[in-house]
Parts: sequence; C-alpha cells; structure tokens
Amino acid sequence: MPATLTVVEAEPFFAAPIPVDVRRVKPGDNDRTQFDPDDLAALAEAIRADGIQAPPILRRVPPDANGCDLQIVAGERRTRAMRDVLGWDTIPAYVRELTDAEAAAIMLQENTCRVDLSELEEAAAYQSRIAAGSTVAQVAATAGKSARHVDKRLALLTLDPMVREALASKVITVAYAQAVADANLPGPVQQEAMRHLARHPEPTVGWWKSHLADLRAAVEDRQASQGSMFDGDWGAEASTLVEFEPDLPPLPGRDEPPAFRGSATARLQAEAGFWRGAAEQWATRHGNKRHAETCRLLAEQLARSAEAVRGSDVAQVNDLLGRLAAAGVGWDIIATAMG
Repeated sequence: MPATLTVVEAEPFFAAPIPVDVRRVKPGDNDRTQFDPDDLAALAEAIRADGIQAPPILRRVPPDANGCDLQIVAGERRTRAMRDVLGWDTIPAYVRELTDAEAAAIMLQENTCRVDLSELEEAAAYQSRIAAGSTVAQVAATAGKSARHVDKRLALLTLDPMVREALASKVITVAYAQAVADANLPGPVQQEAMRHLARHPEPTVGWWKSHLADLRAAVEDRQASQGSMFDGDWGAEASTLVEFEPDLPPLPGRDEPPAFRGSATARLQAEAGFWRGAAEQWATRHGNKRHAETCRLLAEQLARSAEAVRGSDVAQVNDLLGRLAAAGVGWDIIATAMG
C-alpha cells in the first residue's frame, strides 16, 4: 500500500472508510488491556486473505507531541494487526467527529459485546464510565446489559488481588470469583478461601458457594463474639475461622461401602441406602450433579437387585448382578446373592 496518505477532513457518519497514515493514529482509552500475539497474528492473516471487513473507527483529536491527531475509538486489535503484524503504512478507517462521551459510548458498546474481553476489563470499563458521571442504569443501557449484570461485574473490582489475579490468569472462572465477591469477605479471608479451593481435589461451584457461606458465617460470629475488642486485623484470624478438610462423599469405583451383614437381600438393600446417601451428599454439600447421578443410578440397580433376589427371578438377578459387578460392587455380595 502507499507509504503516506493524509486525511484532510472528517467524513460524514455514513461515508465509506478512507486511507489513513498509521503514524497519525494513537490508541484511545481502550477498555481492553491485553492483546494476545497469536490472536493478532491470526487476525492479520484473515485480513491479508479476505480484506478488512469492519475498518477501525477513529476520531480527530488535538495533535500530541508525536503528531498523532487521530485516536482509535473502536478497532484497536484490527489496527494493531494491520500496522504491527502486516506492516501497513496506511490503513482503511472511518474518521468521525465525536465528543468524549460519544467516543466512550461507542467503545463500551464495541468491547462489552466481544467475547474476548475479560471480565475484569469489562468491570473496569463500567467503572470508568461511572467515575466520569454516568449511573449504573445509564452504563447498562449503553452496553446493552442489565443493571444487575453491571453491578456484579463491578463487584469483581472489590476482590482481593490474589483472587483477581487468579481470575485474570484463568486459574478460576468468573463463577468462582463472583461467588467470592458475593460473600463479601475480608481480604485475608478471601486468600484463605483460595488456599482451601486449591486443596480441594474436586471442587464445584456449588461446594464453593457453600464453603464461602460457612466462612461468611464464621466471620460474623467472630465479629459478634469479640465486639469492640476486635481490631479488624484478619491476618492472624483467617486461618482459624473454618476447619478445612475436603471430606468427599464416597464414589463408585473409588470407594467401597462398609461390610454389611445379613442375607443377600438385606445386604443389597443396605448398599443401596449407602449409595443413596452418597448421592444426597454430592448433590447438596458439593453441588456435583454428575457424581450424584452416578451414585443414584448404582443405588437404583442395587435396590432392583434386592427385589429380584427376594422374588427368585433368576434371569433378572443374573442380569442386574452382572451390571453391579461391572460397577465395582463387592464380589462377596454378588456371590452370596447368586448362590
């Protein structure tokens, strides 16, 4: 492409894009702060192959010390791909006459509708608009989101730095981070909760919310018991609030039930009750629907086997007990029942 082309006047709003010298273009106050090099390379290759489908939107601003008088309003990734990866001196772009408020609204709409904007970047975008004088309702309307969604994202900015870093680096998902924000725990207690999460072999969001609720209750109890004597320093208190042991319910294939006594029917019924209880624990205490369903199905098979044994339906007994053997049910019960 030509080395240098100059924009003389800003174009009408619905005009076609025009060539712009990249040396005159500078970043705007972008809500996005991270630009993955691999993503930019892939985007550049797509632009090289198919052309630019949605040119960046720029606005005229007073020249800075480097002579840049065009600011990116939308499309910084596309600009970087064309300029930095493809090495273009001139790029196609729309140039608009926009106020600060209009530019901020376009940028917010552009970024919050993109799937690759991180939750913390989204939250920072909302916060910057509110700091500039907008209300939550106004920000939500501009972004096309609900006020509740905006409030929840804003709450992520109150998290302890350890939790924010875990979210930013994708160690945890936004569901786990949001649960911490909703629990409204002191910073050191949030850190202790994160250590608990790291030690849990099979955490789920359901278990996490329950554990955070326990920590919240413990915080309130400690504050109530110490009253005015409490100095607000949770550093030494956090590790003593809740005894953490990842006491997981039993799981077929990993754990064995107790050795029940009695007839084959009684023992099968006892094992069915054992796995029903495990299913209930997985569902209510740990929020793990998959493990709960595994235990429930095994309990149903055991219960049907007990009924078949009682009714002396040999064919049904053999079929059901064969399934139980495949599920890892103790061979002593199967042998007794088939004998």
